Amino acid sequence: MRRLFDKQMMPLWTAFLLVSALLVMGWNQLPNKQINPWVVLSANALLMGIAVLNIAYHRSSLQKKNPQAVLRSVMGATMVKLFVLAALVIIYLVSAGSARSIYAIIVSMALYIIYSWLETKILLQMKSPK
Repeated sequence: MRRLFDKQMMPLWTAFLLVSALLVMGWNQLPNKQINPWVVLSANALLMGIAVLNIAYHRSSLQKKNPQAVLRSVMGATMVKLFVLAALVIIYLVSAGSARSIYAIIVSMALYIIYSWLETKILLQMKSPK
């Protein structure tokens, strides 16, 4: 549990809380801009959860002597995250019908880029100099 809230994870938690706070503050204005706040909030929570799981996976791969293990963990985690989120977007687009919010998906894709960048930054900080 301590690893979940250590100093290296602070940028991730800060981004999550900042995006959540901005969503809550602009909850009533977002539908006017054709952005479904529930979709963005769900994407934010999902991306945060996946990022925490990926970082835990990366930490275990950093302990291995094989340098390709780190590369495999980064590429594998990125691929899994991308496929899971692509599947969820397709499910959302099909199930929402005409009430779908394309702008919410665009905001969620921007969040995907932010969380991926933060994951990479944290991974580089975790890598011990050898």
